[in-house]
Order: sequence, then C-alpha cells, then structure tokens
Amino acid sequence: MALFNFKRKSVTPETDNRQKRGIVRYFEIVFTRFSKFVLLNLVYFLCLVPAICGVSTILCLLIDNPELIDKIYFLKVYFILSEKVLSFFPPLALGLFGLSLLAYGPLTAGLTFCVRNLATGRHIWISDLFSRAKSNLKQGLALGIIDIVVFFSLLLYITADLSAMQGSALSM
Repeated sequence: MALFNFKRKSVTPETDNRQKRGIVRYFEIVFTRFSKFVLLNLVYFLCLVPAICGVSTILCLLIDNPELIDKIYFLKVYFILSEKVLSFFPPLALGLFGLSLLAYGPLTAGLTFCVRNLATGRHIWISDLFSRAKSNLKQGLALGIIDIVVFFSLLLYITADLSAMQGSALSM
C-alpha cells in the first residue's frame, strides 16, 4: 500500500497532449500564421486609409502650425496624400472618408473574430473579415461611433492644449 501512486505511463509524442507554455505557444502561433496576420492587417489598413487621411487633415487644420506639422512625419505624409486626393475629386474623397469612418466599427469586429480564430488554431478565410463585419453591423456601428466620438473629443482637447501652450510660449 503506497501513499502516492508513482506508476508512470510511457509518454510518446502522440500521447503527450499537454499544453505548451504560454510564451512558446504564442510565438508558435505568430510564426506559423504570420502571413495570415499580415494579410488581415493589410486589408484592414487599406479599408481605413481614407479615414486616416481625413483625420490627419482635420488634425493639421486644427493645429495650424506648419513647423509642428513638418516635425511629425506621418502627419505630413498623410496631409500631402489627402491633399492630392481632395484636389483630384473632392466629393469622392469626402464620400470615401465618411464610408471609411462608418466601416471602422464593423471592420474592427470582423478583424477581432479573425484574429481570435487564428489564435485558437481555427482556419479562416480573408472573406471572414467582411462576412463577420456584415453580421455584426449594428453592434459594430454603435461601438465605432462611440470610438470616433471619444477620439475626436480627445483630438480637440489635445489641439486646444497645444494652442494654449503655443500662446503661453509666444507671450514669454
């Protein structure tokens, strides 16, 4: 009669069903599905480029300081890009900006679904991004609008703070 049962089973790679440690499993998922992650994020980014360009244009108009805009490289690049598009055909640019802002929430829901499935080991198609965005349209629109309102309120607060800092620097 033993206090503990020390009988060991023979462990082979086929019968070893233990989970790997967290960090090892994380890097295994990232390296095996890296191309899917890159492709998903590229599609997501391309759908949101008009929104990024429009927001950067609004930010540049609110800051109204050319020296500061030249120091922030990505603002300068997006401002030039959006300036070229706006000069080409303004109604199209404004329509794409609005459409991209509306699509932000549902696309984020679709991206979240795809990334979760990739992380758990399930197979996905790139079209799942758009099908899940369509099926979560109402919730995505609501949360996307909340995100946009919070973002623009923070943007206005930051630009007001920047203009106050510039005003105090000029008075010295």
